[in-house]
Amino acid sequence: MIEDEELRDLFEVESEEKIHSIESNLKKIEANFRNEAVWNELLRDVHTIKGSARMLKIKSIEIVAHRFEGILQHFKDSKAQISPSQIKLCYEILDAIHLLTQEEIGGPSANIHVAALLQKISQTIQEEFIFSSFPAEPKLQPPLPSLSAHKIERTPKRKEFFEKTSNHSHPFPNPEMHISTIRVNVDQINQLMNEVTELSIVKTAIEQLHTQIDSLVKQWEEKKTLRRSADLQPLDLTLEEKLKILQGQAHEPIHKLQGISSKLIHLVRHLTLFPISKLFDLFPPMVREIASSCGKDVDFVITSEEIGVDRKIMDNLKDPLTHLLRNAISHGIEAVEIRQTLGKNRRGRIELKAFQAEQSIVIEVSDDGSGLDFEKIKQRAQDSKLFSHEELEHQTPQELMELIFLPGFSTSKNPSDISGRGIGLDIVKKMVQDCSGHISVRSQAGSGCTFSIELPLEFVTNRVLLISQNKEIYAIPSEMIDASLQIKGEQLFSVEGQDMIHLSQNPYPVYFFTNFLCKIKPPPELPLPLNAPIPCLMVRKFEKHIGLIVDEILEEQELVIFPNKMPLFDQKGIIGTTILKNGNVCMVIDPFEFIHLTDGSHRPSPPTETLHLNKKKSILLVDDSSISRLILKNALEEKNYQVTLATDGLQALEHLNKMKFDAMITDIEMPHMNGLELTSQIRTQHYNYILPIIMISNLSSSKDREKGLKAGANAYLPKSELNQQTIVATLEEFLK
Repeated sequence: MIEDEELRDLFEVESEEKIHSIESNLKKIEANFRNEAVWNELLRDVHTIKGSARMLKIKSIEIVAHRFEGILQHFKDSKAQISPSQIKLCYEILDAIHLLTQEEIGGPSANIHVAALLQKISQTIQEEFIFSSFPAEPKLQPPLPSLSAHKIERTPKRKEFFEKTSNHSHPFPNPEMHISTIRVNVDQINQLMNEVTELSIVKTAIEQLHTQIDSLVKQWEEKKTLRRSADLQPLDLTLEEKLKILQGQAHEPIHKLQGISSKLIHLVRHLTLFPISKLFDLFPPMVREIASSCGKDVDFVITSEEIGVDRKIMDNLKDPLTHLLRNAISHGIEAVEIRQTLGKNRRGRIELKAFQAEQSIVIEVSDDGSGLDFEKIKQRAQDSKLFSHEELEHQTPQELMELIFLPGFSTSKNPSDISGRGIGLDIVKKMVQDCSGHISVRSQAGSGCTFSIELPLEFVTNRVLLISQNKEIYAIPSEMIDASLQIKGEQLFSVEGQDMIHLSQNPYPVYFFTNFLCKIKPPPELPLPLNAPIPCLMVRKFEKHIGLIVDEILEEQELVIFPNKMPLFDQKGIIGTTILKNGNVCMVIDPFEFIHLTDGSHRPSPPTETLHLNKKKSILLVDDSSISRLILKNALEEKNYQVTLATDGLQALEHLNKMKFDAMITDIEMPHMNGLELTSQIRTQHYNYILPIIMISNLSSSKDREKGLKAGANAYLPKSELNQQTIVATLEEFLK
């Protein structure tokens, strides 16, 4: 059994997800052998299981998965329709892998003889090769004793699935069956989305033409009043009539175009979303296993609205939610004896909840355990020299709870003193922020704890408010704007160098947009008129509110926002770009991101100890296996490296466009964009040509190594030879 609890939990979630995916894709291959994309996903999933087993040193699973991968590759390369006996063999191998994984996470013994299984596989493949040219159906080998029916009974869903896929009496679907869903090619959806985007741009251009027509009509009306009616020539009258007719004719189609464009964008956008329930379905087995290993009785409740989220958010949230659930069980819920002493139900309750609130998605992990102990948090912070006793006494309960997200807070040898809430929560917070989200905590001593993750609803088109600064036009998403005001300079006051304003009896920090553009701290004395009106926007993001002083507030428009994909020297604070009605390109900005680029933040400066993190070497780690990511991350962080995680090449490029790294470690076999493609693309971008890149892979042949180095890698390390000393020594060689 895997000894490390966190690795065990991750392996359970990952293997269960991959096994379900392999089952589904085997069924697709049986129906359509020539589906190249399904074959690639099938091979990648088996490859991931093999790689994770190798990292965890689970030889039995690694060997079986390696053989499975070879068989699937053989079937794919043969170009022949896969036979029923071959499909049956695949399911038997998959069942064996499933039972072996259950054994490794603490389940019953698999009782599988790997050598016998491999022999059966070889024998079946040989018979398929010998008899494939004969018309008679080849006889199937009897199942191994270790894979008999009573063993399969432990996984009834898998047995039912096998029975369904083995039934060929109805090769075609019932024509009376009501089909509510169909498979749609993702590339076609993306192409459709591009066309819809173009439609929106055309709509914007037509609106601009309509504006020009209105302007011409207005000018004509003004000039007409300056002349006597008798002086109007017949040609003038004809021109006036035509202008008015044209104006009227343009109004209705423009109105219809606006409605069609908005509906199309809304519908297509939702085609690309995944139900969040798919993510939540991964957790019940994990929760049961952890609760059982901790000797606790836990009721796990999932409450979820029908919410669709981006696949990127789905992938990035799996690890943080796993971490929060594990902590809630291990350290939040009390032991049965303690709960009974406190008069609580002997069964603890953990709830995973998702709902939509205004322009965001909220995910909450709640427990009815012991909650946070504020006095112990204070003591921990003081012992770790993060804050002085005097500073801690002046902090509110909410500020004390936020301390558990600070790097270095959980350095105590006994993390359970504060319910284990500080264990890696700085990493959880960073992962949530990578999704443009926000995490917060609320707790009541003795009654439990709730972690709340808030994520923005991302749409391709946005209503934006246009502003002018230094004679340039900028856009801010409308959902961030609470109000637009005209204030006076005399309303501003200063608190510790931060400009503030009182509105509705609440103080808010105020920033000058011109200083964000210059990335400098506002000068101590600004030549503001005391009584003249000053344009000010009240801007909100999650629970934060600020005032933003600009030169001019213009108008609101619905525009297409193009996310940043090209590298900029420093694009923090820039959401993307958009095209205005006049055809000019305009930057869309997030004021809250700009705050971090100035010294005038109204929030207290982080403790000195946490600032030391900025001096660490920053490593980008790219691997689609959560097991590999965790093992390598822990090894690197133990050597004082700061690690940022990515699950594939596309996500890695997003990180590279946002910040600078000292080195990158990347796997090769990954979805969306593999390590070879990622490295080649980085090397073609001159801004990152000196970035040291270390490739790690289960592929260890000299040919694979040559491919990696040719793509631009500085080093190529087979995962079979990988250990902490090797990876650290290789990194240090390139970081000298």
